[in-house]
Amino acid sequence: MRVSSLVQSIVLRLNLTRLKPLFSQIYDFGLRRVVATLSRHPAVFCILGTGSYFEKRATYGLSDVDLIIVLNEKVRRADGAVGEIAYAYERKRRIFPFLGPWDEREANLIFLSEIAAGFPVPERFSVRFKQDRLVALYGELPRDIVSGPVTTSELLSEINTLIRFSSVAEPRHARRLVFWKRIFTKLIALADLLDLKDWSRETRERTELTFLAEADTTLFFRKDDPARLFALQLALSRQIFDLVASREPRLRIQPVVVPAHPLPEEPASRPAPAPFSSVLNRPNDQWFSTRNIPSAHIALVSGLPDISVDECVPLLEIHQAAYDGLQRLRHAQQRQPATAKTALVSADGFLFIATPKQWLVEIVPLDPVQFANVYAAVFGDSLEFEMPASILAEQEATAEAMFRGYAHMYRVDGGMVAKLSQPCIYREHDAEVIESALRLLRARAACAPEWTLIQSSSDLVEYLRRRHPECENFLSELERYRRCLSGDTSLGETTANNIYHCLHQFMSQALTGAATITVDSPHKHLGITVGVITRNRAGDLAEMLDSLTRQRRAPDEVLVVDNGSTDQTQAVLEEFRGRLPLQCQFLAGADIPGARNLVLESAAHEIVSFIDDDCISEPEWLAAVEAGFLRADNIGIVGGWVTHQPAARRSTVDNYYRLFHHVKS
Repeated sequence: MRVSSLVQSIVLRLNLTRLKPLFSQIYDFGLRRVVATLSRHPAVFCILGTGSYFEKRATYGLSDVDLIIVLNEKVRRADGAVGEIAYAYERKRRIFPFLGPWDEREANLIFLSEIAAGFPVPERFSVRFKQDRLVALYGELPRDIVSGPVTTSELLSEINTLIRFSSVAEPRHARRLVFWKRIFTKLIALADLLDLKDWSRETRERTELTFLAEADTTLFFRKDDPARLFALQLALSRQIFDLVASREPRLRIQPVVVPAHPLPEEPASRPAPAPFSSVLNRPNDQWFSTRNIPSAHIALVSGLPDISVDECVPLLEIHQAAYDGLQRLRHAQQRQPATAKTALVSADGFLFIATPKQWLVEIVPLDPVQFANVYAAVFGDSLEFEMPASILAEQEATAEAMFRGYAHMYRVDGGMVAKLSQPCIYREHDAEVIESALRLLRARAACAPEWTLIQSSSDLVEYLRRRHPECENFLSELERYRRCLSGDTSLGETTANNIYHCLHQFMSQALTGAATITVDSPHKHLGITVGVITRNRAGDLAEMLDSLTRQRRAPDEVLVVDNGSTDQTQAVLEEFRGRLPLQCQFLAGADIPGARNLVLESAAHEIVSFIDDDCISEPEWLAAVEAGFLRADNIGIVGGWVTHQPAARRSTVDNYYRLFHHVKS
């Protein structure tokens, strides 16, 4: 880091010499090499440049060189393409460090697949596109991707981006006045675009900002207190927000609260654990305090993905300078990574979302105009809030676009599991799938025209039952299954195996506001033949067959191929003929491939589920197999984990499984 700063200092001083054209050539060469490397990836549709370098205002060593990478319609966020592009980018950046690390560029990925699905174009990209501040470096972006003038909401989001940039910048950069010159210059430019000319003129004349007229090279070597300048940035930003909110009539929104009638063991809003308590709490440490906000009050905040419908939102209130407190919070993860959940943060009257990443806490500001409902809940302890009519209309349009995008994703994912470019395990946890869907449905209800705040999952399902009585059967099974997943069997256990597919059908229609919703039966079943190959393991075979009698979803056929047994295998099979739909075939001689083929040829049903004769099936095995095949039309094989059961005295085989298969033994 010291070497990098030294090189940067030398380059900045050489800007004042005749060597400046040389740096221009170095930048051009490095940029061409990076673009050439990235453009070779088949997922890349086009590459765009933005920043002072592309606007011919370069101060080499400081220039903004920002790349926006647009990925084609076949690429999704979960694909391996993103990691491959990041790897290629970082390899080139080692040679041309002026580009900045990938974690700062990942936000500049644009997925045409999401835009085609209906999701709104990211605001940061939209503003630059509408202002014609994007330079095509590879390919060409479709001109109809964004239309219309820059909206007020987009400009307010740009101010939020500036606040975020200041709060997450490395302290060595934030101590230099040149950093703050760029922040305040951009802030004033945004105020001009918001038609706040008088405010811009008065701000330029402030004594604290006289350094804005000085050269970048000079300011690079001058330092100041970032906490003071960040506080000034928050104060000036707040002035802009207040001016925007006051220049047009505001609409008062009075949401309707759906009363919660939770069971004793299921409170409407469970208290959330203190955010980041494991890494922030120290003896006599009083720089912050915590409290809980009912999550229903802020159901529309898309940046709170980890908050359950049934949990409160943890709020961390910082009692010291905002910059110092946010820096302390941001680096807390370095001491104990990935231990906390997403939380709201209050500092100097501003609200932020704090999301834990691998080693740092991501900070995202919430302005008081677009997120007036959150500010009312946190600072006014009220559900009512006011918002300028034009901002509210823009927010409603954005929300509708988001719901259309999610509806499209549910429609596509409900019929097909996307095949990724790399070998992987498709992990789907039903509890997480249902929780994610409920969060979206609650957010949909919280939007206009309903403005309905729902306080618990049970209330949400009941709300949906009243709105869609045609889906009563599915919603009842969904609620029963949701509770069973959390250990609550008060409604009984469900035998519905088609809930996942039905949920996707329901979501694809509900998120678009459909008045009537049609879904398949949640009790759809497929025929299953259990295939068993056995040879001289009569004792093990008996235990295995006995476990099949305890399946929650009984097998339709159990087809056993006796591969030349000479022990009591036939006697065991006779014993289970009355307890299982047993069919037997005899194949003389040890021939496992032949025996498997015989099962496939003789099976009476469309699904063949093999099990070894020395295995014990868990009661949910066949239900899980059936549910796996029902999830999508392109599922060809379903598998799961096999748990090794060690002997009373560990053998070499037991030790092998314990070491190499990570099983408990």
